[in-house]
Parts: sequence; C-alpha cells; structure tokens
Amino acid sequence: MKMLELVRRESDISTRRILVAATLAGIALGTEMLMLNRAGQRIDDKQFETQLLVVYTIALIVYFMCQRYALAETARAIEAALQRVKMRIARQVRCVELRFVEVAGGYSAFSALTQDTSLIAQSAITLTYVVLTTGMLLVCGLSFALAAPAASGLTLLCLGVAIPLLMTGYRRAVDEQKLAANKDAAFFDCFDQMLRGFKEVKLDPRRSDALFENMKDLTRASFYTKNQANQLTTDNLLLANSIFLVLLPVVVFILPELLPAGAQGLHKTVSTILFIMGPVTMYATAIPLVARTDAAVANLYALENKLGASIAQESVGDPADLVKEPIEQFSRLSLKDLCFSYRDREGKELFVSGPHNLELLRGETVFIVGGNGSGKSTLLKLLCGLYFPTRGMISVDDMPIAGSGYHAYRQLFGVVFADFHLFDQVYGVPANAGGEVARWIKTMELENKTGFQDRRFTDTDLSTGQRKRLAFITTVVAKRPIYIFDELAADQDPQFRDRFYREILPGLKRGGSTLIIVTHDDQYFGCADRVITMDAGHIVSDTRIRPMAH
Repeated sequence: MKMLELVRRESDISTRRILVAATLAGIALGTEMLMLNRAGQRIDDKQFETQLLVVYTIALIVYFMCQRYALAETARAIEAALQRVKMRIARQVRCVELRFVEVAGGYSAFSALTQDTSLIAQSAITLTYVVLTTGMLLVCGLSFALAAPAASGLTLLCLGVAIPLLMTGYRRAVDEQKLAANKDAAFFDCFDQMLRGFKEVKLDPRRSDALFENMKDLTRASFYTKNQANQLTTDNLLLANSIFLVLLPVVVFILPELLPAGAQGLHKTVSTILFIMGPVTMYATAIPLVARTDAAVANLYALENKLGASIAQESVGDPADLVKEPIEQFSRLSLKDLCFSYRDREGKELFVSGPHNLELLRGETVFIVGGNGSGKSTLLKLLCGLYFPTRGMISVDDMPIAGSGYHAYRQLFGVVFADFHLFDQVYGVPANAGGEVARWIKTMELENKTGFQDRRFTDTDLSTGQRKRLAFITTVVAKRPIYIFDELAADQDPQFRDRFYREILPGLKRGGSTLIIVTHDDQYFGCADRVITMDAGHIVSDTRIRPMAH
C-alpha cells in the first residue's frame, strides 16, 4: 500500500506502532465478541462467571486506548507527510523556470496538490479501520478454527479460491480507474479553456458548439470507463458475498451429513460465518479506495520527480540557497547575439526570437513597439532573465550573467506584464511601506477606489486599467533599478494615460530608474530616449529620439 510508503518516507511517526495499535484494537474487539458469546452460553446454562466480565472489561479498555492511538496517530502521520510533500513541491516550483510552467499548462498541471492530497487524507482513517478489522478477524478466525475445524477449513478453501479472483478484478478496476481519471482530466482541461476563453466562445456559436461536442465526447468516454470500473467493483462485492452465501448451505445441509460429529454447535458456526461476511465485504469495498489512494500517492511523487528533472536540467537553483544580494546599480546592460527557440514536444523548432544585439544605459527611457506576434514579450522575458537564451549572452557592465548569477540579475527588474497577476497581499516590501503605498495610491488616482491596510489593498474589485495601476504600485515600491511596463497604459482613460507618460514615468526616471515601456501609443514617442521596433522576432530598428545626458 503506497500510503504506508508515504508515511514511512515523509513522517517521523512510526507506521509499525500504528499498525500494531490498530491490530491490537482489532484483537481486543474480537476478544470482546468471544467473551459476550461465551457469557451468552453461560446464561443459557444459568451460570455467571466474573472472569468473563473481567476479561471483557480489560479488552474494552485496550480497544479504546489502541483505537484512539491508532486513529489519532494515523491522522497526524498523514497530515505531517502531506505537509512535507506539499512544501517540498512548493519549494521546487520556486526553482523551476517560467518555461516549464508555461509548457506544463499552468495550475491544472498541479492538481495533485489539491485533489490527491485531499483523497489521501480522507482515506487514511478508513484504511486504518481495515487494519483494525483484520485484527478482529484473527481472533474470530482462530476461535472458529478451534470450535469447528471442518467448517473453518472449508471457509479457508473458499477464500483461497476467491481471493485470486478478487485480486484480478482489483487490478482490472485500477486500470479502468486510471483511464477514467485521464478522461476526467481532459474534460476539466477543456472546461478550463471554456472559462478562460469565455468571451471568444460566447461570440462564436460554432466554436462554442465544437467545444461542447468535444466535452460531450470526453464525458461519454469517462462515463463508459467509470461504468466498467464500477461494474468490476460490484462484481467483487458480489463475489465476496457469494462465497459465504454458497458456503452456508454447505455447512448447514451437507457437512452434518458427512461429519455428524461436526453438527454440534451448528448455530455458532453459522453465526461466525455471518459475522465474518461483514469484514470480508469491507475488504472488497476498500479495494477501489486503496487503488485511488495508491494512484494519488503515485501522482504526488510523479509531480515531484517531474519538477526535480526540470530543476536538474535548467534551473539556477533554489532562491533560498543563493546569495540574496541583488545587483543594485549598473551603467550598461548588454545583449549579445541573444536567441531563444520555442520548440514542440518532439523538439522541433517552431519560432526563433533573435539574435538580439542591444545595449541599455542606466537612466534611459526605452519604448518597444511592434505588432502582435512580433516577439516583444519573448524579448522582455529574455531581458529580465525569465527565459534562458539558447545561445548568446547577457552582461552587466561587461560581467557575463550565467548560472546562479541569474538570481541576482533578475532582481534588477520590476515588471508589470500585460498578463499580470495581482497578489492578494503586497509581498516582499518592508512592513513600514504603508505610507509610500498610500502616496502612490493617490498619485495613481485611486484614493477613492481603494486603500492599503495589513499589507493588502482594501478593494481590488476594480476595472482592468485600475488593477494595472495597483500592480504598478506593488512594483515600484519594491524599488528596482529597471522597470518594465508591458502595455500598462492600454486600458487607461486618456487623461490618466497622458499623466502616465508625461508625469509619472519622468518622475521615476528622475529617481534614477531605467524604464522599458511596451506601447502602441505613437503620440507619446517623444517621451522616450529611444524607440525599438520589433518584427518577426527581430529588432528591426533602434531609433534614438534624444541624446543621453552625460
């Protein structure tokens, strides 16, 4: 069972102690059942033995203590193990590169962290009860074997035939459940695309119909495979019950004829077999849960291995293990023959950005322009170190940037991308930054829309343009030497847009910042020192608007 492997690897709590405690609880419960059975016989004979009551009481105390320990420690061990795995995966995500996240498919690629960890946590107690039930069966089975050896031998023979059949059904059910899980994942991916592209879907009925038909096909396929898995599970349950329903008439009608001496205590034999039916049925019911839990644990480790492989291949390392000293000052930043290639899953080259030869000077305001698909976003990601170049070099004041040097290099930049994310808190700024944030809120004309309290904006349910202004604020309060603003003015009203180009950006420049602005606002090109034009992944012109002051 992979859950045991998970706890052994990730938790300091002993699985052996948990299993022993659960087994002892089951043995104690079985002992209680035996004492009650014997006490019932004594009552029929009008006898009463204090010894049976004492044994029952001791067994009851052991049962409660061991069960409490086993259940509490199981819950604690699973939560500790999952916490360790989740934090390790979160740490690995910090180390992987942007391209890995883009290719993996974003958040949906990490669904194991939510769906699978929840399933594992919920399954832990149920599977502990399975172990407890095993202990109870040991006692009852031993008593049964001593009291009715012929019937118990026949029962073992039936179980010996049935268990391989149950395991075969179990393996087939696991395969069907894996297939159904893949179909479900494809459906939810399609559903996610429908939500992300809701505007486009709403405007195009043919696209909407085609997308919906694809979702219907996926649900049909999932329905079929789940039905197959459920049918196999049902067959297992019927098999588990049928064993005993076939066994009982043999014990009641045939065995007494073959072994007349074994007919004594026949009612006890029947009662014992009926009692055993419950736990065996429970095992058959638990088989699908074990399969899902094993798959969930495997998914967690598969995700971790995938992240680890990516880190080993291209990452600069864990930020927590690297020197945190940023590059705070520079005079010249150079890109020499810098290239980046997009490739498909087979490694075939799809699009090449570069080679880029570019020099940025401290205190410059540089506008980057070009049509959609011209390569502006790729250039920005190369420039700020989010993409590793396939060839070429970046240097800061003639110092090449490579390997772990990328961590310090990236801290040169404060960036608001066109597809920016506004965090729920303003992370990574000093605790006393509230006053500066409040001043920027006023500068960005948002004082009547939101405020700043407890490291978060009081209201972020704003228009796209206003949310861009909040992202701008969280970026500039971090005080980086270079700021990149990708189409930040695109969703602003004309009055604010004019202020942005003529007052806010020059104010940052006077503070010593280098500004790189992606824009289509050609009427404001005069606010730049240089205008760089891109097309088809290349810098096709670099026009200086005014000379740099020395």
